[in-house]
Amino acid sequence: MDDLGGLVGLRQRDGGELLHHLFLAAAAALGVLAPPGVTHDVGVDAAGVNVDGGHAGAAQLLAQRISEEENNLTLQTLILNETGRVKAAHGNTDEAYEDYELALEYAQQLKHTGHEADALIHLGQLLTRKKKNSEALASYKGALAIYRSEKDRMNEAIALNEVGEMYRLMQNYDRSLANHVAALEIHQALKEDNGLAQSYNHIGVLYFEEKNFKRAISNLELGLQAGRDAQAHDQIQKSYERGIKAGVSKIILVTQTT
Repeated sequence: MDDLGGLVGLRQRDGGELLHHLFLAAAAALGVLAPPGVTHDVGVDAAGVNVDGGHAGAAQLLAQRISEEENNLTLQTLILNETGRVKAAHGNTDEAYEDYELALEYAQQLKHTGHEADALIHLGQLLTRKKKNSEALASYKGALAIYRSEKDRMNEAIALNEVGEMYRLMQNYDRSLANHVAALEIHQALKEDNGLAQSYNHIGVLYFEEKNFKRAISNLELGLQAGRDAQAHDQIQKSYERGIKAGVSKIILVTQTT
């Protein structure tokens, strides 16, 4: 039963049905459940598998096996995007990259732009880790174009922040700021506090690198408040750490110039 941990948190995506069939099929395959009428027709219109559970790896492999048996390309795309994420989190970047590339290929065959954009974002993140900045930027921009065409505002903001981070790494600070501000404006319109915290933190780091410590601290304080409102502990921690660093740097700068 523990092997089902990664499938317990099935989540809805793009208005698709919950993957009850997948869960039941997996359970039946493990021999822990055999309810009447269960088939291996997993029928995913557009749904994702939440693999944050404790035994996600085993559950994913099982789900992938079922999807391959059913020759369900949509489900295979979803599973590849998720297995890639888990592999990347465990440092298996080469294997993760292969999963994402295959997911991208399948999504393009299916003409499913949402899954295509997901794969592009994931590829961009891996390329960033490999310090292939130009390729990562192109991947993020590809995802951004898709999200904009689909009027997916939340993911548009996420992609804008990714593009902004790439420009920061490439030391193109004007373009970096423009993208982060655009993401911030979307999060403000959506009243999405976690996204606000992320955007303010990105902008704070950008100003810090430009040695504009006053604006850095101001934005990090706004990020801290948004993080508190969202109860986003990781963003709160980032705001504190970066704010302290900016504050110390400001004190040093003042000391050196007086």
